[in-house]
Amino acid sequence: MIAMTMSVSFVSCDDDDDDNGSSGVGNVSALTGIIDKESGLRLKSFGEYTVYYNNEGLYDSIAHKEDYLDDYAFQYGPDKIRRTNNAFYNYVTEFDVNYDKMGRMTSYESQETGECVYFKSNWTGTGSASYTYDKEGHLTSMIQSGGETGIEKGEQPYTASWIEKVTLTWENGLLKEIAYEDIGLENARTWSAVYTFGYDTEYVNKYKQWVYFYVFGDNNSIFYPYLGLMGKGPDKLPSSVIFTYKDKLGTVGKNGTETYTCSYEFNADGSVAKANGREYTYEYATGSK
Repeated sequence: MIAMTMSVSFVSCDDDDDDNGSSGVGNVSALTGIIDKESGLRLKSFGEYTVYYNNEGLYDSIAHKEDYLDDYAFQYGPDKIRRTNNAFYNYVTEFDVNYDKMGRMTSYESQETGECVYFKSNWTGTGSASYTYDKEGHLTSMIQSGGETGIEKGEQPYTASWIEKVTLTWENGLLKEIAYEDIGLENARTWSAVYTFGYDTEYVNKYKQWVYFYVFGDNNSIFYPYLGLMGKGPDKLPSSVIFTYKDKLGTVGKNGTETYTCSYEFNADGSVAKANGREYTYEYATGSK
């Protein structure tokens, strides 16, 4: 069974101009992957994913380095995203996405079909989400919901549904906290989690990029913020994360908390080269160099 939720995780354009040109460096919509309007610097890869662009300079696909794991295709246009996975669980998810004028996701509706041969399971599901942003362009909240029906172990029918609420707290351009509440409505677990970020070390985030810092365990849609589709990242990158988690089975770590120390490397131009072990590479958009 594959959850239909789309968790946040983290890149974004450092520009709020209403320039939505159709190609090249002139297009600073989030859908171009451009993090620096002047040079046309754009994301080429992050972690285990490689980003591909079409002839108009917009996202074409995002591919995992392992052929059988999650791939994402924008071939049907930016408002139609297809996710496929051919690993232990085989599934296809179609997302109908709405964006604002800056190319940030504001909502989606999804449909999914999948199977697991090993467990003799199959399912169909639907999902939806909505996103809000503050006047600075930061993601402030998400509400995601989903449901599915299927067969487990070849014979046992099941249904499940849930609602996930996520609140992001910002202060002076810094991301201070992310709070999750996942409500299992029918045969789905209920859990809550809070991520609290510390800034003891000065990690200036020149291009307001979202990067990986031990947040968002669900990898189903982990690339969306990296691509700039969920608003600006923080002015500085956190040096530490305190993770607090609880569900009906208990908590994690000592008294339900775990603490992580963050580390980063930067390129000469100020872009993030590595964040907590995950590498980032870049290229220049057509017409920019």
